[in-house]
Amino acid sequence: MNKKYLVILTFFLLIFSLGKIFSQEQQEEQPFSFLTEANLEQIISDESAALTIRTDIPRAEIFINGIYKGLSPLCIRSLLPGFYKITIKKQGYEEIKKIVRAENGKDRIFEFNLNCTYKSNSLECE
Repeated sequence: MNKKYLVILTFFLLIFSLGKIFSQEQQEEQPFSFLTEANLEQIISDESAALTIRTDIPRAEIFINGIYKGLSPLCIRSLLPGFYKITIKKQGYEEIKKIVRAENGKDRIFEFNLNCTYKSNSLECE
């Protein structure tokens, strides 16, 4: 066989092989497609944290990173690990601002005491 034909044949075989490889890659499953919704929920729950916030005066407003979450006592689940700014507000009491850490797979409990803002003995906090 002529060297010229051998080079051309090798060239076409190489292109054909590369075409097959690329077409197989496109047909393969997308990355992480083996994760079902149930698996994702399990991964999130394994990696998430929970914060329970209690106050000595019930029904104080709880904000996490500036977003209202509810009234105390309050348990917030499925948080990603990290730092969060907790703000606690109740009319007649001083506002509390704290930075807390949610830890991977842990449930943490934080208890806060609210201080009355009224200075006069004649006025009482709620």
